[in-house]
Amino acid sequence: MKDITIFRTWEEPIADMAVDFLLSEGIAALKMCEMPRSVLPMTMDGLGEIEIRVPEDDVERAIEIIAVCFSENNISDAEEEVVPDPDEIE
Repeated sequence: MKDITIFRTWEEPIADMAVDFLLSEGIAALKMCEMPRSVLPMTMDGLGEIEIRVPEDDVERAIEIIAVCFSENNISDAEEEVVPDPDEIE
């Protein structure tokens, strides 16, 4: 069975999170990079880009998981800090 690329990023932490999300759902995900990032610390024409690959049978499910995990609503909810209004505290 061959592996299919379902997600691409240039940021290592984002790639690690994507792999962790997929692994936690039981999908064997791989992080692949053509050029080692220590050799090429910048990106040019896709060099240094990180690909997340999954087995062909898991592609649909993996794409759904990544879409949900990296949706704008989930990201903004995680970044939004709730600070109580002092006037509302009794």
